[in-house]
Amino acid sequence: MVGRSAVVSLVGGFGVLVLSSALSGAAPSGPPVRIGSTLALTGPLASQAIIHKIVADIYVDRLNRKNGLLGRPVDYVLLDDQSKPEVTRVLYERLITSDKVDLVLGAFGTGLNMAAMPVAQRYQKILITATMGIPKLSTYDMHFSTQGIGAEPEKAFPNSVFDALASTGKPPRTVAIVTSKFPSLHFISVGAREVATKRGMSVSLYLEYEFGTRDFGPIAARIKEANADFLWAGALGMEGNMLLEALAKIGHAPRGHLYIFPASGPLAQLPEATRQAHGLAAEQAGDDLEVLGEPADPRLERQPEGPVLGLVPARPDTEDEPSTGQVVEGCGHLGHDSGGPEGGAQHERAELHPGHHWSDGRQRRPGLVRALVRLTLEAPDQVVEDPD
Repeated sequence: MVGRSAVVSLVGGFGVLVLSSALSGAAPSGPPVRIGSTLALTGPLASQAIIHKIVADIYVDRLNRKNGLLGRPVDYVLLDDQSKPEVTRVLYERLITSDKVDLVLGAFGTGLNMAAMPVAQRYQKILITATMGIPKLSTYDMHFSTQGIGAEPEKAFPNSVFDALASTGKPPRTVAIVTSKFPSLHFISVGAREVATKRGMSVSLYLEYEFGTRDFGPIAARIKEANADFLWAGALGMEGNMLLEALAKIGHAPRGHLYIFPASGPLAQLPEATRQAHGLAAEQAGDDLEVLGEPADPRLERQPEGPVLGLVPARPDTEDEPSTGQVVEGCGHLGHDSGGPEGGAQHERAELHPGHHWSDGRQRRPGLVRALVRLTLEAPDQVVEDPD
C-alpha cells in the first residue's frame, strides 16, 4: 500500500475546493485518478458554483505539477447540472457508469446533493460535499459533509455570527432578517430568528421573499423602515448585490449586515459592499493560494481590503508542512460599525470560528476518510467499517 497520506476534502462552506496530498516532489505517474462532479455552471446557482470550478481547476493543475493524488495524476471530470436536480441525478449516473470515475464530489447546494446522493449510494461511492445547508437530510453513511457550519447550521451559524458581534463590545440590540425561500437559506434564517430571540435581541423585521426575486425595492424600503442595528440577509448569489443596490437607491446603509451565500467576487467588488458592508463574502481563496508558497492565481485576483468576512482554512498546506488531512475550522473577520466619523467609519473586528461536523452529527476522524479514499483507489472491492 502506498505510504503517503491522502485525503479528498472540501474546505469552507462558502466555496473552496481542496484536494490535499503530501508532497514528495516526484511527478505523478500511472493511471489517473478520475474525480467526478457536477456543478451549476448555468442556471440560478451559477454565480456561486462557478467559483468552485475555478478553484478546482487551479488546484488540480497545481496538484498535477507536484505529486498528484497518491502519486497518480488527477483527471477532474466536471459536468453542468444546470442547477436542476433531475439533471444532476442523470449526470451522476453517467459519471459512475459511463465516465468510470473513481471518486465523486458533491454538486452545489443541498437540493442538488440530495439528487446525487441516491446514485452514489446505489453504487457505494463515497460522496464528499461542501455545500449541504440542511445536513440532517442526509442518511447515507458514506456521505461526508465538510461545510464548516456544523451539524446544526440553523443554530451554529447564527450563534457564531452573534458571538462575533458580541465580542466587539457593541452587540446589536435589534436585528432585521430578510431571507429567500431557497431551502437552505430559509432553514438557517429561521434558525437565526430563533437564536436572536433567545439571546435577547429584538427582531424588528422578519421577511421572506421568493427565490428568483429581482425587484428588491419594496424589501429595501421595509429594511429602512425597521432601521435595525444589524441586517441578516439570507441572500443567494447576486441577490445580495441587488439588495445592496436597492438600499443605496433609497439612501439607507445598515449599520451592520451579513449575506449568507453570496456570489463572492461580485459582492466584494460592489462599491456599496466595499464601502459600507460588514457582510459575509469569501475573499476568493487568494490568501489560501499564497500561503502555499506561490502567488495567487490571476483567475482569483484578491479584492481590495474591505469590511467583509472571509472564510479560509486555519491550517492550510505549505511547501514545508503539508496538511495532516485534518478537517480545519474556518476563520475570518466580521466588521461592525463602531460609530466612527461620517465618511470614515471605524470597524471593530471579531473573529468567527464555525466548527466542522459531519452530516450525521458525529465527529468522524479524518483518518477514516483518508482510509476510505485510499481503499477506493487501491482496493475497491474491500469493505471498510467505521471503527467508532
